[in-house]
Amino acid sequence: MASKQQITDAIYGAIDEVNAAQGSENQITKDPKAILFGQGGKLDSLGLLTFVLQVEQRVQAAGHPSFTLTDEKAMADTATVFRTVDTLADYIVSRVG
Repeated sequence: MASKQQITDAIYGAIDEVNAAQGSENQITKDPKAILFGQGGKLDSLGLLTFVLQVEQRVQAAGHPSFTLTDEKAMADTATVFRTVDTLADYIVSRVG
């Protein structure tokens, strides 16, 4: 069972990776309320894909080898699931239990 803090830490690690590849004007803050995707977000569709892959790798490494964020449910609701760090962490916790 993964705690929300463990998942949030995995997301923050992915943010570090994405920030290293983005310009200074598109840096994502490591804050639960940081907007990731959508209006006011720092990720475009390519950035979202890179970010999703980074998060998946970190969650899998934390003991959930079959976890994926690219399932139909998450992709159908990107505006909600990927809106903020907090909404993403809640979604992941609900999936990995």
